[in-house]
Amino acid sequence: MPYRIFLSYRRSDAAAQAGRLFDSLKSSLGQGIVFQDVEEIKPGEKWADRLEKMLLECSVVLAVIGPDWLSATDEHHRRRIDDEEDWVRKEIETALRESKVLIPILVDGGRLYEKKAYPPT
Repeated sequence: MPYRIFLSYRRSDAAAQAGRLFDSLKSSLGQGIVFQDVEEIKPGEKWADRLEKMLLECSVVLAVIGPDWLSATDEHHRRRIDDEEDWVRKEIETALRESKVLIPILVDGGRLYEKKAYPPT
């Protein structure tokens, strides 16, 4: 059975909430419907390849957005979302490009921002 729901989240921002959401959805919908990287990628698998494959196979992307989702920075204090190699950015761009249903899940004070706050796609 193909995955239909892909969970996108920042570990530094909403890992616990994404984990609870995964458990709840898996309990309600059954095994193999929801994809979360830490739960579904096996040791030795190529992480990037599996993420890209699952993104293309899903029909819905749930973007779990906590308070630091947009402002999370790298070791050089640059916003991660501005880096074209940032996985959260790649997941959102892929969802938009592939016309996936993209649903923001706001947790712990996470919020949506004006369009100008995001990097151009």
